[in-house]
Amino acid sequence: MHGIIILEPAGAGKSPLGKYVADEMGISFLDIDEYIWRNDTEMPYTVMYSKEEKINKLMEAAQIAQEFVMAGSMNSFHEHFDHLFLLAVYLRCTTSCKARTGKRTKGVWRTHFIWR
Repeated sequence: MHGIIILEPAGAGKSPLGKYVADEMGISFLDIDEYIWRNDTEMPYTVMYSKEEKINKLMEAAQIAQEFVMAGSMNSFHEHFDHLFLLAVYLRCTTSCKARTGKRTKGVWRTHFIWR
């Protein structure tokens, strides 16, 4: 079991890039937000799972996937996963880049982040 982690900062486009890389590699994409934020509450993604639940849910998903790209922040529990990563990618993004993130297309991601 092993993977790639795409990290920080908020709004830099970790999830779209992670999905793109996973699709290109033919492996699973694990969006960390889906494993740390509850979506079964009145207002989804406003209440976190407990630390133990986060670790268990994400580890189970990683074990099922075997090969994966993860994207997101796991500052409070990364030590349980660090040994799984073959590559860590830290995105740097200016304020203007953050404002455009939601509008990027797959092709623009490839040109802007993969090849430059």
